[in-house]
Amino acid sequence: MRFALLSILGLSFAGVVVAQTPQAAAATVLTNTMCPVLSDEAVDPGIYVDYRGKRVYFCCKRCQRKFIEDPEQYAANLPWPAPTPPAATAAAAPPPAESVAPPEEKVTGLARVERFLGEVHPLVVHFPIALLLAAALAQLFVYGGKPWEGAVRYCLYLGALGAVVAAGLGLCA
Repeated sequence: MRFALLSILGLSFAGVVVAQTPQAAAATVLTNTMCPVLSDEAVDPGIYVDYRGKRVYFCCKRCQRKFIEDPEQYAANLPWPAPTPPAATAAAAPPPAESVAPPEEKVTGLARVERFLGEVHPLVVHFPIALLLAAALAQLFVYGGKPWEGAVRYCLYLGALGAVVAAGLGLCA
């Protein structure tokens, strides 16, 4: 039973590591790596708007909507320098209209499902870890007492299955 426990633990953690390795894809040069709205969050290359001739990336759609509503509030968080104010003689002229619009994209039903599954991944990844740790601790500290064998086996199988599901969802993230 201990060999089975250790082998399933090893395989499930190996599956999580494989799911987290970077995929070989064409690298997109990002103009900003941190979200200008939530400045401590990394950006998602699929969520962006074009602002003042540059592409601004965001961590989520909510941040994208907030930026579109009031871009000047978050422009200071962008890595490139803010434009210098116009000269005093040109202060009387009205400022040019800003064009901040999200890119036109058609999202199919399958893409929506994949994005949802990718967002659920962080929630799903912690539950199998807790189950596998509970099974390991019960097996090590109870020394195979008969009342706990069923619970250990249940936690072990459910945790291993959950780890495989979490690794699959990690590929969607």
